[in-house]
Amino acid sequence: MVIKALHYSTNYDLTQHLSTNHCLIMDASGLDLQDVFGLLRAGSTPSVCSEELARRISSCFTSQTANAPAPSVTHTDLMCLCLTLTESIISRLTAQSLPRDATMFYEDVMRRLFGEMNLMAKLVSLLRAQDKLVSHLSAKCMSVYIINDIRISGGSSWMWRHACAEVFEKSVSSSELDSCLWSLTAVIKAVLRGDTGPNQRDVLTKLLSGLDSSIACLYTNLLTPDTQEPHKREPVNLSKTMCEFFDLLEVLSAARLRYGVRSSVQRVMFVESRALLHVVRADVEYLVKKRVVLLLKRSLLRRAGEDWASAGVGLESHEDPGLTEDMRIMADGVLQEVTAGWLKEVPVKAQASFFGGNYDVSLGGTQKDDVILRAVSLILLKSLEINIQSPPWKGSQRDIDVCGYLTELMSFLQRHGTLVSPDAHSCSWVSVVFAEQDDDMMESAKTLIGLYLYQKSLSCSDSGVCVWGCNPHCHFILLLRSLSFDHSVLLDFLISSETCFLEYCVRYLKLLHEDQTAFSSSCRHIEDCDGAERRTDPSVQAPSAVSESLDVVPCTRSSTDHVMIGTISEWLWWDRLWLPGNLTWADLKDEEGLVYARASHLYVTVPYALGFLVVRYVFERLIATPLAASLGVTEKTRYKVEHNAVLEHYFITKSKHPGQADIDGLCKKCSWSSRQVERWFRRRRNQDRPGILKKFREASWRMVFYLAAFIGGIIALYDKPWFYNLREVWDGYPRQSVLESQYWYYILEMSFYLSLVLRITLDVKRKDFKEQIIHHWATLTLLAFSWCGNYIRVGTLVMLIHDSSDILLESAKIFNYAKWESTCNGIFVVFAAVFIVTRLIIFPFW
Repeated sequence: MVIKALHYSTNYDLTQHLSTNHCLIMDASGLDLQDVFGLLRAGSTPSVCSEELARRISSCFTSQTANAPAPSVTHTDLMCLCLTLTESIISRLTAQSLPRDATMFYEDVMRRLFGEMNLMAKLVSLLRAQDKLVSHLSAKCMSVYIINDIRISGGSSWMWRHACAEVFEKSVSSSELDSCLWSLTAVIKAVLRGDTGPNQRDVLTKLLSGLDSSIACLYTNLLTPDTQEPHKREPVNLSKTMCEFFDLLEVLSAARLRYGVRSSVQRVMFVESRALLHVVRADVEYLVKKRVVLLLKRSLLRRAGEDWASAGVGLESHEDPGLTEDMRIMADGVLQEVTAGWLKEVPVKAQASFFGGNYDVSLGGTQKDDVILRAVSLILLKSLEINIQSPPWKGSQRDIDVCGYLTELMSFLQRHGTLVSPDAHSCSWVSVVFAEQDDDMMESAKTLIGLYLYQKSLSCSDSGVCVWGCNPHCHFILLLRSLSFDHSVLLDFLISSETCFLEYCVRYLKLLHEDQTAFSSSCRHIEDCDGAERRTDPSVQAPSAVSESLDVVPCTRSSTDHVMIGTISEWLWWDRLWLPGNLTWADLKDEEGLVYARASHLYVTVPYALGFLVVRYVFERLIATPLAASLGVTEKTRYKVEHNAVLEHYFITKSKHPGQADIDGLCKKCSWSSRQVERWFRRRRNQDRPGILKKFREASWRMVFYLAAFIGGIIALYDKPWFYNLREVWDGYPRQSVLESQYWYYILEMSFYLSLVLRITLDVKRKDFKEQIIHHWATLTLLAFSWCGNYIRVGTLVMLIHDSSDILLESAKIFNYAKWESTCNGIFVVFAAVFIVTRLIIFPFW
């Protein structure tokens, strides 16, 4: 926020200002406070005693001092310097970054200031200062002291809490209220971050016990128009006060979500959430409206405090039985406001803003404030999800009109120019709105799956779901298209902890397993929309009949690209390359119960490959690792090399095997001998070598799959005539219908090899790494071409004979890693025999 950025810049500006009067900030005893700053940074102490320094600092907070400063230095400047100095001393003591003697000196200074000199009372009185900088610095000084006091003794200042409670009950917009809000927010944030110790729940409960009613009173007075007249307040002050108050509400929500701290004030923002929604109608700045929308979004997504709270605490660490009910109340309030036309009143600027603030960024085009669009979309989607997952209210049996609410959302996005083309697919709004925010995109896609299933359970049909943008199959296809089907990006999503892609992927795979027909329909629907866009654009060439018959979804680019892609597509799918001379692709249309292989059938291998990655992850940790322990496979302990920034930089950026000339140069830079540098590089290379346990788990996974695939292949082929008579392979070719067993055999094999490609950069990197990549891609290419050319019967036989020897090879590796040498040698002999028979005799000559 711009307001917070200004807060954090005050220390720097103050130091710069006072440095011009360096020689003047001095009392009669010769104590120069500016020099104390330099000594503190250096970890030293001034020449005076701790009592004298404490007395000098305390005397600056009185209206008149006995030793008045020179006329060019105002009393306000001196107070600001003393406040900043006090805060810096407490911060250094909290960080424990001072030497022992300096620590004892400054601890004694703070003990005297907050003890016999009663500095806390003076800081509380400074909150009412007319100078906003003085008020804010006093709040910062109090906050760091209270945080340190909680860390040491577990208690917080009664005087500070009492002052905050009084100011909150008055509810008068002023610098005093802003400073109190900021101070309380800073203290709670520090507790949530773990800066005060491990007992966060008890500290927060004690801290909020005396502030409950006063914050609730402030909520009512600040957000309810009946008790205040906003037009009588200064707009800038009101905006700043409300932003600080929304920050406080977020930290209170985070305390409840993460530690189960439940009080009446934390329930207010859920139960009285409509007061927050009404802020968008109030006569306040755009910044305030944007801030409250983001607060509602984080509350409904249970993401409050995720940017700064302690990473070691999950959202379910402490059970809060009333949170689910309160979330439903908030969600119901959102839906009621949307029904009343709330979406029509949400402001969206025509241009983006810096740091979520109110400074417009001119980018030379029409760019809406996407932050607001994303937040409003997620607020409505999560409210619908919470309502459909919760039991109905007592005496209420009505169903939720998901279609109606999503239609309202589509109208909202259309009004603000998000859905630009009228011919664009309605479901593309997810990719357009959330294009720059991956975590929000996955959250919305996951939520839309639940809304789709709910609406389908009511109507027993999924017709019309694309009209209101809720078809999860379209969302998945368009997501892959927006990523250009880049497997590396999908892998990043899968292993990322910042998005819920793994949860979304599992939900979608479950839906896809139960509803494969809808997936095919969605592919055709998207293709039809692409065709409609081309027909309305005369510069774009229409797709050929070949690509239409193969269900290929073309891309939308410039006219030159379309001509090139169309030419390549026609050449690639030329009938003479694939089919006998008397047949064309038009002759291979599904009819009379016959189903022929199509390129679009292979799209499903992408989600199944992601599913294989999930299954592999579970297998390696729950099955392979215990199996390795039972066979005596243990990880060899490797010690980390001594850290050397120069050698590490050379190792990462240039070479892992430096030549003699490079070693000599590194010796000069590090002041090491040549032997030491060579030893460091040898140990560093050894440190990166993969462990035997990782190799064992990979081999176990591949062995299990090859065994399962071989058994499945035998089951699928033992009763087929071409398994015993190879002439049957070509009987009626290419008019051979695809059997269900053949379909699954092909799809699972291709999905497995695609998962190996996705994971290859994370697996053990062996000497044949490049050859391995070529092998996997060659396998996928051959399988894909044999599927498209309908060489399915012979393809299944080839896969079967290849899997038979792969089982033995991976088994030999397993026993080799387990140091069972005799068993390994025996299996390898059998593998060699099977390999020769299957690969060198049966495969080429049978």
